[in-house]
Amino acid sequence: MFSNTGRNATNFSLNLGKQFNTSNVTSMWGMFNSTGYSATTFSLNLGNQFNTSKVTNMVNMFFNTGYRATNFSLDLGNQFNTSYVTNMFRMFSNTGRNATNFSLDLGNQFNMSNVNNMATMFFYTGYNTKTNFTLDLSAGNFNTSAKTSSMFQSFPTSYGTIYVKDNTARNFLLNINSSLNVQIK
Repeated sequence: MFSNTGRNATNFSLNLGKQFNTSNVTSMWGMFNSTGYSATTFSLNLGNQFNTSKVTNMVNMFFNTGYRATNFSLDLGNQFNTSYVTNMFRMFSNTGRNATNFSLDLGNQFNMSNVNNMATMFFYTGYNTKTNFTLDLSAGNFNTSAKTSSMFQSFPTSYGTIYVKDNTARNFLLNINSSLNVQIK
């Protein structure tokens, strides 16, 4: 839908506002793929009607989004419910890859308990971040039998902290990549 929107823009900002209702959407495959790819500054606000409660497929949803941005901000808000999603392959791969200032807020309904494929989900996400990079995954559980190959490959482990809700989740992530800094929230 928004794939390649603002791909060559210098500054990219998209606010979906109050009227963009997605309550009946079931697939968001590639929805924001390469959005704002070349922008120096990237900002995406999904608005308060961006409802993902029926979505099952989020493959490549934010792949390459804000790839070249030095300032990257993505706030998924509190309507970003992932409880029915089964596939998050490459969902945030390369998102904000070149950002020195990186902010990714997954909201309080980001749950991966039904996801079967998380391979390369955070591959090179915020890779060049030189400040604190936090990823809060404490809102839900993980499907510990899901595909997770390269899920956190080239994650900014020197500056990055991942927050989870319990030791089960912490151990699950450390089994994927033992160099991650995983903390219980």
